[in-house]
Amino acid sequence: MHLIEQANTISVRTDTEELAKTLSEITEIKVQGRQALPVQVFRTFGTSYTKGIIYDICPKEQDPRDEVLNRELESEKIDIVAARRLGKSNTAVITFDGERLPRSIFYGKRFMRVFPHKPKAVTCRNCHRLGHKPDICPNQAVCPICGASHPADADPA
Repeated sequence: MHLIEQANTISVRTDTEELAKTLSEITEIKVQGRQALPVQVFRTFGTSYTKGIIYDICPKEQDPRDEVLNRELESEKIDIVAARRLGKSNTAVITFDGERLPRSIFYGKRFMRVFPHKPKAVTCRNCHRLGHKPDICPNQAVCPICGASHPADADPA
């Protein structure tokens, strides 16, 4: 287990599929004497994998756990390792085995173009630091103009 303070995340590495599956089902972490902390678990893969993006998949409310997404994806030449939706959008990140990205895949009976996944640097709108989002920000809010700890609508002078 590795704590990444800048991103306010915990990284856990395991060599067993069974433990990875168990860890992926965690929804909160309980710390003695404190309120339970809600968590989101994401599985990452090593360097021998490639990520691609597909657009226009079924709405989140029709597939809340991405089960349809994972069941309906098919690639003719390159194995699909995992798939997950980006938030509540109709866009998904697909992880492929190997270093090549297929030009297209099937989603159900639809032929879908696969685009390279180019992750953007995450900037917090609360503390304006890199590496995490506002919903998990451990820092005090600061003014986006001057960086001081006062409300954004207050006069920075």
